[in-house]
Amino acid sequence: MTTIPTTPERKPFPTIVYSLQTKITVYFVILLTVVLVTATVVRIFGLPFIPFEGEYTQRQKEILDRLSLVVDLKRIRFSNWLEERDHDTRVIVESEWFRNAVSTLCLTSAEFQAQGLSGQALWSSLVQDENYQILTQHLVSFKEAMATYESIQLVDFSTGKVIASTVSNELGSYLSLVDVFFPESTSHQKSWVDFQKSATNQFKLSIVQPFLLPVKGNSEKRFLIVANIDNDELAKVLGNSNQYLDEVTHVFLVSQDMQILYYASASDVALGFLNGSLKTQLLELAQQEQEGVLTGKDDNGRGVLAAYHPLPATAIGNWGVIVLVNRDEVFIPLYKEGIYPFLISGLISLFFGVLLSFFLARTLSRPILVLCRTIREIEDGHMDARTTTVTTQDEVGLLAFLFNEMLDQLQNTQQKMEWLIEENAAELRTSNFSLLMTVDEMQDLNDDLAQEIAVRKQVEAQLRKERLQQQIIFDSVPAFIWQKDIENNIVWMNKPAAELSDIEKDSAEHYPWALLFPERAEVSFHEDLNIVQSGLSLLGIVEKISVTGKTLWLKTDKVPYIDEEGDLVGIIVLSIDITEKLQAEQALQESEQRFRTIVDTAIDGIVMIDAYGVIQLFNPSFANMFDYSLMELQGKNIWQLMSSEYAEKYQGYLKIYREANDNSIIGVGREIVGQRRDGNTFPIHLAIGELVLKNQRMFTAIVSDITELKQAQEALQCSKQALEIQNKAYSRFVPREFLSFLGKDNIAEVELGDQVQREMSVMFADIRSFTSLSERLSPAENFRFINSYLSQMEPVVQANHGFIDKYIGDSIMALFPDSANDAVCGAVAMLHTLDEFNRMRRRGGCLPIDIGIGIHTGLLMLGTIGGKNRMDGTVISDAVNLAARVESLTKMYGASLLITESTYNQLSHVDNYVIRIIDKVKVKGKSQPVIVFEVIDGSLPHIRNAKLATLELFTDAFIAYQAHHFELAEHYFRACLEKNPYDKAVHIYIKRCQHWRKYGDDQGWDGVMELESKDGLSHPDIVSPYFEV
Repeated sequence: MTTIPTTPERKPFPTIVYSLQTKITVYFVILLTVVLVTATVVRIFGLPFIPFEGEYTQRQKEILDRLSLVVDLKRIRFSNWLEERDHDTRVIVESEWFRNAVSTLCLTSAEFQAQGLSGQALWSSLVQDENYQILTQHLVSFKEAMATYESIQLVDFSTGKVIASTVSNELGSYLSLVDVFFPESTSHQKSWVDFQKSATNQFKLSIVQPFLLPVKGNSEKRFLIVANIDNDELAKVLGNSNQYLDEVTHVFLVSQDMQILYYASASDVALGFLNGSLKTQLLELAQQEQEGVLTGKDDNGRGVLAAYHPLPATAIGNWGVIVLVNRDEVFIPLYKEGIYPFLISGLISLFFGVLLSFFLARTLSRPILVLCRTIREIEDGHMDARTTTVTTQDEVGLLAFLFNEMLDQLQNTQQKMEWLIEENAAELRTSNFSLLMTVDEMQDLNDDLAQEIAVRKQVEAQLRKERLQQQIIFDSVPAFIWQKDIENNIVWMNKPAAELSDIEKDSAEHYPWALLFPERAEVSFHEDLNIVQSGLSLLGIVEKISVTGKTLWLKTDKVPYIDEEGDLVGIIVLSIDITEKLQAEQALQESEQRFRTIVDTAIDGIVMIDAYGVIQLFNPSFANMFDYSLMELQGKNIWQLMSSEYAEKYQGYLKIYREANDNSIIGVGREIVGQRRDGNTFPIHLAIGELVLKNQRMFTAIVSDITELKQAQEALQCSKQALEIQNKAYSRFVPREFLSFLGKDNIAEVELGDQVQREMSVMFADIRSFTSLSERLSPAENFRFINSYLSQMEPVVQANHGFIDKYIGDSIMALFPDSANDAVCGAVAMLHTLDEFNRMRRRGGCLPIDIGIGIHTGLLMLGTIGGKNRMDGTVISDAVNLAARVESLTKMYGASLLITESTYNQLSHVDNYVIRIIDKVKVKGKSQPVIVFEVIDGSLPHIRNAKLATLELFTDAFIAYQAHHFELAEHYFRACLEKNPYDKAVHIYIKRCQHWRKYGDDQGWDGVMELESKDGLSHPDIVSPYFEV
């Protein structure tokens, strides 16, 4: 007897002490907080062992870089400032007038000493001397103009005493720096810089410039110009500047052994930095002549940052500039800036870590809790319970889905078992009734069998009749039919097969198939074997055979022959002669292949559409053109490949064609806009033709992508525009007139060595005293001033048929190719424009400027010079040099406009101008003298009127001077001076007349004044007229 198992007692669920949600929350809070805090620390402070710098380190580097920049700017500014002061002293000692004045002072001093004067008496006499006063006044004027120097001294190098000074009480004093730095044996003439501490314990910087002057005989005497720098000016150069650092900086000028030479303003704390450990590091940098930023402590233990940059070596040693800042003032705020973001980032990281971890834990643990509750409900007998609330697309959601599927299958299995039990019970009830019915049914079956035998005989007779009909049909079909047994022997064949095989039809039974087709015996055997083994037909075999001297192509089908019992007893072979068909198809394929090759390899797109625009045929180029695959494009409407504008238009064309048979769309040369798959449009060229295919009208089109053609046309147009712009731009650097003279249309045609020669007038115009003016302006103000001036002058030159060849700083070189009248008129107009320009400057609070203009007419050579990669247009001729020399004479003679006799002779209407002869000179570099004329028309009204009043008198005086009548000439010139005291040319001629009267008349002198330099300085035998008359 089978024992029925009892149901085990259900165990209660274990108690949950710490939920999964709580654990996940705690773990992820800790993890995310640590990660975010670590990322914040790395971002702020960086990593210690890899080259990753945090914001704190980057800020430190920025401060050190700014400190290094400050000291570098101080060094550059101080070096440039020293070069400017050195240039000032060189200007003094290189002045010819100054050297003459010193020579005269030495002669005067020697005369006083010869008279027995010495000591204070000598200096008192020198102070009263006119030459000394002029020399001193010149030094004072120079000092006041610069506003940089405390005093300027002239020192006799042999005695070391001051023989001239801007401070009167320094006269006769001894200059100690002569003994210290330059003993008597020193012979070089380089300037040097000296730093000395005065009696008041203050630093004093001096620029010392030596120079030599010839004395009697062949010996030379050495002098020193000592320019003592004002400490206030030095403080401006080295003073504190906080434009790069917010902290207080201290600037020091030190020697190579770290002795403080100068400091602008520094506290006692700052002055103590060289007594601490920092001094050793700074000494190493100074000895190695390297720059750097150091950190250390001063003698009071305070942290400091010191940036050191060496200055260029001077005559007394190597100096350096140190910029000092308090390290705590720099880095403590930076440290605080790093700590506060760290704390804030940590709190924010903790907050978001808790929030994110809570939601993550809730998301992971809630589905598991739902599954537990569902299992508990099933244990309670609720088989319909499901986990419907878990629908996430992840592993938990998959687990819930599978759990529900398992419950559904369990419930379905239970229902099937109940149904089967019910079914088996019903079958048992009906089995007894079935046994009773079996005897009656057996009797009925015997009667049916007798009737079936009679029917079968009738069927066999009908089958024989149908077989005969089939034989007739098989013999009449145009095909070869064989029946083979499984031994590969022929059992039966139809009449066409017998004729092909040349075998009697009745004797074909058991004829071997291998003898009939020996070349295909093996292949045919394997084919038959596959059919026998698989029981499947083998259709569509195309084979080439040779039989009875004939070669044919047959298409063969082989099917298994199955008898009435379902056994495979043979194979039916059905072959059709397809020789002619294959030959025709092969010819057609070759023709199609040639046509397809042509179409597929065509660069342009080829497409065929029907009368409704549906694409029927196309080549790959057409599909690639519109960015479609071959499968996507098949069956599309052609309008989908056009922009909406052209699609609507051509749909209308086809509609008219279908309704009215209007073939206006046929033709070539149409340009429309196509549309690619991504919606981008592009231009295409369309050629359309018509054909009839299978009684349907079709349209063929050759489509060409003309995007590159359009782009090339647009690029050509852009190139033309760019070339026009480029030519306009080049014309601003190379005048069009210059190209015209060379016979070129644009700058691209100009080649190295192109040149032409013709007669022109050359004009040079230069701003007077531009150097002193530019020193008072910043670089930006200098360029703004020059451009404003040149923009006023350029239109005037062009208005008078000239063009500007080049700008040389503040100078203008202009050419006037047509006539000398244009050049003179242009120069006069420039002076009038300058007057208007000066009025604008006065209104703006600026000082007026003055210019000098020189003009010469002669043969010029215009051409290109340079190398392979850089060439320039230029003018080469003595005429250009002479015009420049004439312009330099305007300052000497106090004239605004000077012209040569060549220009004067080519003026067509001399009477239209007020012109006076000014001199007959031989400039440096020229062997032939030239007569120079002054055009007075462009001068200011009061100057023009004054010179016009003395025009005839000045001409008479010049004629007398050229005739060696110096006394009469001086008389005339002094009469001119009474009427016009500001005529500088008159002052010059009076001085010349005095010279010739004093030193005697040189009978060999031809009235020509030889100028020894480009700036117009006169012959050394004649007293220079520049400084005083």
